[in-house]
Amino acid sequence: MSSWEFPQSGSGSIPGPPPPSGETDSSFASTSTTFSLDDERTTFWRTVWQGMENLSLRQQHDANLNREALGAIVDRLVTNQPPAPTQGSSGAPKFREPRMFNGKAEQVEPFLREIDNGLALQRRLFPSDRDKTRYFSLYLADGTPTSWWATIERSPDKQHLLEDFDELVKEFKEHFDEPDRYAKALRKLRKLRQTGSAAEYTARFLEYVSDLNWTDQTKMQQYFDGLKDVVQDTLVNRKGRHFTDDFTEFYKLCISIDNELHELAQNRKSSSASTRKSYTSPTATLPSSSSFTSGIAPMEVDAVRRGPLSTEEKDRQRSLGLCLYCGQGQHFAQDCPNKSTKTKNMEKKASSGKA
Repeated sequence: MSSWEFPQSGSGSIPGPPPPSGETDSSFASTSTTFSLDDERTTFWRTVWQGMENLSLRQQHDANLNREALGAIVDRLVTNQPPAPTQGSSGAPKFREPRMFNGKAEQVEPFLREIDNGLALQRRLFPSDRDKTRYFSLYLADGTPTSWWATIERSPDKQHLLEDFDELVKEFKEHFDEPDRYAKALRKLRKLRQTGSAAEYTARFLEYVSDLNWTDQTKMQQYFDGLKDVVQDTLVNRKGRHFTDDFTEFYKLCISIDNELHELAQNRKSSSASTRKSYTSPTATLPSSSSFTSGIAPMEVDAVRRGPLSTEEKDRQRSLGLCLYCGQGQHFAQDCPNKSTKTKNMEKKASSGKA
């Protein structure tokens, strides 16, 4: 196809269309042919060309706008992207590593719980079951545990467990767990009694009952039987024994009642101690001579622990004509009517001994 030459604006000629296929025309003999047209046709072709040029410019402009909008969206997404979580140098959050399993049955449940926690916290590092089983094997201690693992790896009928973590755990529990776990848990629950707080009793009860497939009604019956009598009585008087069918609600109320009873006992103990501290027994003191009345009984004077009078007190009582024994007037100590019979007899014996 021959190339066309497009006239500049204002020229009087415009390229014509190529000749039909199979036809020849002397006007298309050269690679670039121009020809003169009348003004109407010239204007028409110029308008067509200008429209095509404008369309091309508009498409280019729209493409630029779309490119800028797409770039803005990408920039916004990058800017709003949340920062990556900070982790330790190993790329995983720090936590306590699982214990080494030593083969004892009582270690099965806590060991598996720690393995599950480790896998959950490092789930990006162990995407496949094969990765999980390898992680599991790292915490098997030498002896029976590692021997069991070697059997899993070498036995053709067991090797599929290396690709199925749940089945591996099931096989592990069947090999190492207590065969009579149910019976053992049941025996522990039958013996369990509340000796401390209800919270401690509940924690132990939940630990044992987790191995039993009991209904809430059965749990509440066994739980109630192990409570202290005072907690049982308070629960029955306040809500009744069968106030709910939900075991969680049941034991939470029992814990609350036990806490209230404990607080009440502490308050009573504190109040009793403060009362005893504030009460002091009166001590007998020897009243002054002026405080004695004439109606005092002889035994009352002797009942008071008397000490020797000071020289100043003796001189004072003598100057006032007071008895040196009871502190009253109108008589002397040797004739004091307030002396008890015991004192008088002792004085008589003393005087007769001198005679």
